[in-house]
Amino acid sequence: MAVVQVSWLQVGSRHRLIYTLSDPFRNRVIATDRLEMEEEDIIILQRELARAVIAAIKVAVTPAEQTLLVGGQKVNPEAHDLLMKGIAYYMPADVADFDLQKAFDCLYKALELDPDLALAHAWLAHLYVEMGASKFEDYRVVYPKAWKAVEKALEIDENLAMSYSTRGLLKFWMNWDFAGAEQDLKRALALAPGDMMIPLFYESFLCFSGRADEAIASLKTRTEKRKPVGLEGRYVERQSLHYLWAGRYDEALEELTKTPIVGPILPWISAVARALKGSYAEALDIMENFKDQLGEKDNLILFIDYAGILALAGRRDEALEALEEHVAIQARKNIDTTFDEACIYASLGEKDKAFELLNKAYENHSSHILMLVADWSLHSLYGDPRFEELSKKVGFPVIPGRGKKR
Repeated sequence: MAVVQVSWLQVGSRHRLIYTLSDPFRNRVIATDRLEMEEEDIIILQRELARAVIAAIKVAVTPAEQTLLVGGQKVNPEAHDLLMKGIAYYMPADVADFDLQKAFDCLYKALELDPDLALAHAWLAHLYVEMGASKFEDYRVVYPKAWKAVEKALEIDENLAMSYSTRGLLKFWMNWDFAGAEQDLKRALALAPGDMMIPLFYESFLCFSGRADEAIASLKTRTEKRKPVGLEGRYVERQSLHYLWAGRYDEALEELTKTPIVGPILPWISAVARALKGSYAEALDIMENFKDQLGEKDNLILFIDYAGILALAGRRDEALEALEEHVAIQARKNIDTTFDEACIYASLGEKDKAFELLNKAYENHSSHILMLVADWSLHSLYGDPRFEELSKKVGFPVIPGRGKKR
């Protein structure tokens, strides 16, 4: 096994990288060299290092991999730094530090400084998708922006994994194109096999497609092979959501015990899982303890589920009052709440009303209908012939709970 030791030093505007490749079992140095370039050549420098290591240990690479090692893009160092800060706001080590608006601000500034920074365009597209899928903004407004940004990223660099990952998610949410989405996501995985975030995006797609058990197995295998240092909280958050979407509520709660990190989404998952197991008072107590501490935008993630827990607890009037408040908040941004309304009526046990609203969301080609088979509020509809019929019309390749009566 070869070991690479790298020393990185900045001298003025230049980066100097000294690497030593050694074989610890034979106690010998395989190769050593020094690479030096200007700041704007940072990406080229990284590719030079990769080529040097491959040459030293004589590893065979495929033609596709060889293509990725050719060339490189000069970047504005300040723009690159802003890009990294933006990504850090989107996926911080501590989920409590998540700030989507600051992430956007950093990416906008990065692209002002360097309009040809492909990765910034790709991440900007991803954040637009996040805004639409999470109901922060009207998907009819942000998805076209996302498509434009991801196409720009691919125009600049056709081998950028993040572009394919984002385009895959966009094909799913905007076009309901399950096969096209999976094709792009798998291409992203092939282009960046060592990336720690792109597999999470693919696993989310699996869950939303009705394949949550595959996502759970995938994430478990990856974390066993490679510990997600610095991202432990996000991985626990993600796996607990996978269990929740799969209807495996006990395992969702068990997963939450694996991290001491406390952020808005972790108590939310705990509250929802407890409610689905029948512990309504405990679930509502968790939700009420922290929901008032959040800003309005964060509350949008949680408020509809708070209404859902009230509905499950049999507190119909309070649930409908909370739903009405949620609808009023979303109406300010012209966000369609038909799907959310269906979820609350399903939790109230009013299935006919729930299906009426779900079919309305389908007829309007609402992006939110893509949560049909995953949303925990609709698990109670599994086994109903109307649920299977609607799932088929949307195009889901897998329909969870087929044949089950709940």
